[in-house]
Amino acid sequence: MIAGYGVFQTGLDIGCSVIDQWPLAILLASGGLLRWRQWLHWLSRWWRAAHRRTAYATIVQSMPDPVVILDNQDRVLDLNAAAEHALGLHADEVVGRPVSGVYAAWSDLVTQLQPHDQFQTDVTLDVEGEQRHFAISVAPLTDQRKRRVGRYVVVRNITARQQAEQALAQHHHQLEQTVRHRTAELISVNQDLKREIAERQQIEAELHYRIAFENLVTSISTEFINLAPHEVDAGIERALEAIGEFFDIDRAFVGQLPPGEEIGHISHQWCAPGIELLANPWQTIWPGPGSWWIEQAGQRFKTLYIPSVASLPPEAAAEKDFFTSLDVRSVIAVPMMFGNASIGSLALEALREERTWPADAIALLRIVSEVFTNALQRQQVETALH
Repeated sequence: MIAGYGVFQTGLDIGCSVIDQWPLAILLASGGLLRWRQWLHWLSRWWRAAHRRTAYATIVQSMPDPVVILDNQDRVLDLNAAAEHALGLHADEVVGRPVSGVYAAWSDLVTQLQPHDQFQTDVTLDVEGEQRHFAISVAPLTDQRKRRVGRYVVVRNITARQQAEQALAQHHHQLEQTVRHRTAELISVNQDLKREIAERQQIEAELHYRIAFENLVTSISTEFINLAPHEVDAGIERALEAIGEFFDIDRAFVGQLPPGEEIGHISHQWCAPGIELLANPWQTIWPGPGSWWIEQAGQRFKTLYIPSVASLPPEAAAEKDFFTSLDVRSVIAVPMMFGNASIGSLALEALREERTWPADAIALLRIVSEVFTNALQRQQVETALH
């Protein structure tokens, strides 16, 4: 019933759809008081208005969304076919009725819309037992003089859009979860790869380290084969320097134990730049019999390895005081064995910082101690013969 006679009666300036005969009757009764030109002007205005009303009715009626027109008292003036279908009522059944009565099932929504001339919102309504989503738009309706004569309400069903948005949001959430999970997996794999690479690099570095030390030990052994007795002491000094520089330590020395004695003395030593040589070349290198050092070394028959002097147990208080007085932080002493007897030890000391030695390095140091032992014993024998 859009733009019909019922709307015209309410005061909306969208008039009726037939020519009003009153102006023509006045013209005829007045005997031509109105000029013909005025009549043509009026007819032109009426014709344009009629076309606007027709266009208005066509546009509103063709809209797929329900449109309801209200007056200033919130009574239904008109509604399009989509609104009739949504309500299940014909326009004749609702025109003139308060909107609160027509939409009684949605009274909360009606109450929400009443104070507003212009309003937009999204609502969820129960329609035949199902939740439906709607976009509500309210705008003022004015006449040609810009006077407010009512409002029109457009209701758009956005259920499909909301469902699509929810599905899209759920898809995005699932995608984010998948990406997060995959990212966590990649991070874990990357960390494993980094750890594996680091382990391989460490193994490779240790292998190169071992090979380099093996080459050094081979070089030392080869050199001592051809040394004359008077060259042995200088050869030991050179070997101590090479070993000290290889391990980047501060002091390396040989302590010899004369036959029948319990106290060993330094016979050869090397110190890194900035580290002072021991003042007395024959300085005692360990406490006497019965000490923790001797007990741990098994009467000097095994390697004694102390990576941290500061962490020595209480029973090693004498050794701790002894090494601390020399500013020693780490020490390793490899016994020099001749037959079943200990003739001394090869010792390495770290003064600047604590140091550790891998097991394979300790094994190679035993080879060096054997080279030193054999060289010193050969020196003694040849010296005695001459």
